[in-house]
Amino acid sequence: MLRIFRRWQKPAEVNTDALAAAASSGVERWRAMSVQRTRRAPELRQVILEALMVLEATLSALDLIRERLAEIEETLVNATEGGEGARAFAAARYRELREAIDETAALAERGGFNLIAGARSGIEITLGKCGQGAIAIGPVDLRAAEGLGLPPIEDEFADTMSIDRARDALAAAQTRLARASQVFIADAAMLSKVFQDLPREV
Repeated sequence: MLRIFRRWQKPAEVNTDALAAAASSGVERWRAMSVQRTRRAPELRQVILEALMVLEATLSALDLIRERLAEIEETLVNATEGGEGARAFAAARYRELREAIDETAALAERGGFNLIAGARSGIEITLGKCGQGAIAIGPVDLRAAEGLGLPPIEDEFADTMSIDRARDALAAAQTRLARASQVFIADAAMLSKVFQDLPREV
């Protein structure tokens, strides 16, 4: 059975450690609105394949976002070392890369599910006769501002303090992205293991 599940409350800040716990234990943070599916192994196998496709799209998007963050890092170095013109150019490039991150997150959708663009729903797969309990895959907001915490630039990097603030935010964003990647990789590994262990017929 494939379920869409929702948070009781949207947290003020992404907590990927909590999401990892939710993904592995199933759990009390989620309210399920279910779409009934048959519980035979072949049907469950198809549901798991669909979930793996969602995770594949998610992890591909994370790779692109990681590249954008690396470009932001290089941009901030150029802003630090350059003069006023270089800083203005760096500020414009920074804005472009923030927009590119949001576009990448928005396109990480498969089968109506997007786990990184601010949705409050994730995926839950109930194993039924093929196993105990359920597998939950939680969303992680990885949009530039809302999820990764990359601030807008309003002063064209006029001083080193504004560049330092952006650099600190970037370091935190890279950490959030790395943790989210670990969570989704673990989810994919868990689903793959369940898929391999399914009997051909139940």
